[in-house]
Amino acid sequence: MPGRHVGLAPQQDSPFNHARSYTKFFDITRCRAAGVYSLESACAEVVRSGVDGLVLGPEPESWVDAILNLARDEPLRMTLLQNAEAKMLELAEKARRGYPG
Repeated sequence: MPGRHVGLAPQQDSPFNHARSYTKFFDITRCRAAGVYSLESACAEVVRSGVDGLVLGPEPESWVDAILNLARDEPLRMTLLQNAEAKMLELAEKARRGYPG
């Protein structure tokens, strides 16, 4: 699913969404998109806002502004994506070390 530019994860704080853990972060990064995540999502625990994605509160205006800014600013999208890919590899390595074999 490559070819995406911006991925949105406006998840609310709920047991179901927390059970999904970082799934949205992996999905959005795998699609080669810059991610915008809800402050209430499990992804907010791993994403450093402005570094490997954007983490926003529930205000619709902040989401609109972030999406429009990312649509206009390809270098920012690429930086967020590259940092997210590095974070994904780091998390994968951490998980690999956690499993014997």
